[in-house]
Parts: sequence; structure tokens; C-alpha cells
Amino acid sequence: MQLLSITQDNIEAYTAFRREIANEEARRYYDRMDLATAILTRGDDLVLQDENGKMLASVMLSRNQNQDGSCYVRISIDGRSKNPNTLASWFRYVLRHETETVVKVDTCFHAYNPPECALPSVEMADMGFAEVPGSYRYERKPGPPQTGEFPYASRAIELGYKAVILDDATIASNPDIFEKLTEIYNHAFSIRGRVAPATPDGVRKSYEADSNTMIIAKLDDEIVASTTLTNLGVSVLGPQISCLRKHWGTGVSDLICRLFTQIVADQWNLPIVAYAEAGNSASWRALERFGLVRNKEYMIWEKLVPAGQSFTL
Repeated sequence: MQLLSITQDNIEAYTAFRREIANEEARRYYDRMDLATAILTRGDDLVLQDENGKMLASVMLSRNQNQDGSCYVRISIDGRSKNPNTLASWFRYVLRHETETVVKVDTCFHAYNPPECALPSVEMADMGFAEVPGSYRYERKPGPPQTGEFPYASRAIELGYKAVILDDATIASNPDIFEKLTEIYNHAFSIRGRVAPATPDGVRKSYEADSNTMIIAKLDDEIVASTTLTNLGVSVLGPQISCLRKHWGTGVSDLICRLFTQIVADQWNLPIVAYAEAGNSASWRALERFGLVRNKEYMIWEKLVPAGQSFTL
């Protein structure tokens, strides 16, 4: 086997492979985005191939620094085979590349279960991993905003915030709006250290996608927050909100998501689905405030390597 980077030379074959092995929800999401551009921009995809060049598994391996100086390594593998033991053997092969380096700072490795499949407990424990909650899936039934939901939206209105659908007229009057939205997004998610930076061209393409509707929040003439909803056909994906830190606690997130929910109810009357990391209590509490209900927990595998030690299998 060999592990190869994704480049312009193999991106077409790789995106086709990603669609082939994806579950239905992921495939619907891929079909509504520029998957090739997203993969090449993010730069953390690899492919595991056999000796004949056949693609066996998609590998995502990213390294980021947390605010406290520690390191976070995220690893996920999905492939044609959904056999747990085969997946575990692929994990072991990929992780062998981590065994030669002594880490300079505390480094936490997270291994993610592929969709609809769980890595075998015995094999993962043998590699030194422990199972912990990773993320939650939330869903809101179809319908307009209900009494008691979005309780802080009125506070935002009193403070002068407005939430509107981004349209061509707004863009024409704000020629640098995609640069502004990119800056807001990157500032909002840089503190998490796990999200690939956005680019103005990528934000523009997201706006232009037929399945997407973008909402922005303004305070006077300043754009302070945004979110994008994606119609997956059977549900609507969202909300992931990017908001400048100085506007946290104003109720602007409630205001944006109330409009988000009204748009979904008026245009499609579909359920809304969203995901939140288990450790990000602010996100999942907000989703519950917006009327979404947790309906699934995704477990991950965690291994901590203290500074000065090396990863072992």
C-alpha cells in the first residue's frame, strides 16, 4: 500500500472515489458544493492505494495548534470496505507514519469512526486509544419559529442589529463584501484551530451555489455575522454561524437563526439538521435554544501523547 497526497493530477479520480464511498447525506452535500476546490484548498486529504494504484481509502489528516499551545491531530479514514477490522488495519498503516517523531508539545490524536461504521474496540485499545464522545447530530422538525425559541433575538433588535438575506443588490453596494465575510469567518473559527481558512473566492462560490442561501447580520453599516443554509433535498444543513467576537452575547446569533428557520419553513418546509462538537457546549446549547433536538451521538477515539514522548502503537 502507499499513501499519496491529493493534487491537481489525481483530484478528479479522488472526488469520484469520495462520492462512491460516501453515505447518502454526505453525497447530497458533495453534490451541492465544489468538492474539488474545497479539498485542494484544505490540503489535508490523502488517498490510500494498493500496489496496482487502486484507491482503497480516503484519509483526512490535519494538524492544528490549540490556544494553549498544545497540538491537535485529526485522523479519519473511509473506504470501499466497511469491514471494521480492515478499517483498523488501514488506521494502523497510516499511524505508522507518526511513530518516528518525538512531539514537542502535548499532542492529542483523534481518530474518527467512518459513517455508519465503528472501529473495533479491541484493535483501537491495542493502539492506545480510548473512546470518547466526539460530536452530536441535531434535528429540528419542519415549521416556522415557535414561541420560546430564539429568546435573545429581541435583544439584538433592540440593540440595532438586522438580519437579511444576502442578495445581488447588497453585493453591488458592498464591492468588498466577500473579503469582509471571509475575514469574519476566519476570525470566528481560528480560535478552534480545526477549520480550514476560507477565501473570498470560496465564499463567493458558496453564495452562488443554487442550493445555498446566505444570511448576514449588520449593525448600522457594519457586517458582523453570517451563516449559510444548504438545501440537501430531504433536509437543510445548518446553522454554522461566524460572528465577530465583540458581538457575542448580543443575541445576533438568535436573530440570524430565527430568519434562517423562517426561510426554510416558507420555502421548503424541511427539517433542519446541524452538528456540534461534544466539547463545544456553547454551540450545542445554542442549537437547543433554536429548537433543534439531539438525536445522535458520534463517538471518536482519543490518544494523548505528552510533550517529549513519541507516538507508539
